[in-house]
Amino acid sequence: MNSILQQIITEMMTSFGNSAFDLLTGKLDFANLVIETQKSFGKTLCQLLGVMLEQQDQVLADSSYRKQFFKIKDMRERHVDTSIGTVSFRRRYYEDVRTNERIFLLDEQIGLEKSNRLSLDLKAKLLEPV
Repeated sequence: MNSILQQIITEMMTSFGNSAFDLLTGKLDFANLVIETQKSFGKTLCQLLGVMLEQQDQVLADSSYRKQFFKIKDMRERHVDTSIGTVSFRRRYYEDVRTNERIFLLDEQIGLEKSNRLSLDLKAKLLEPV
């Protein structure tokens, strides 16, 4: 996973360097540099959050508690729209061996509701007065 994180950060810094060069050579003005940088950093943060969530899903899958009470049924992708962009990640779908209930342990751990595609921060931003 470290190589994925390094790649994401390298891409972000390369993009920022290119934008800064465009600013200094007159191809881009300061306001657009800020806008481009904000978009680029938001995209990078979304990627980093996705990687972090996938790593946590792996921790859950490897845990002795999970192995005792839940069996892995499937891997599924999820997309959550946030105020900084869309966070995409893959996580495991489990079945409780005691109740046969199916659940995404990661979603439960981080407080994501089943069919909710908008994060609370985005909902709050959408409700802010203009």
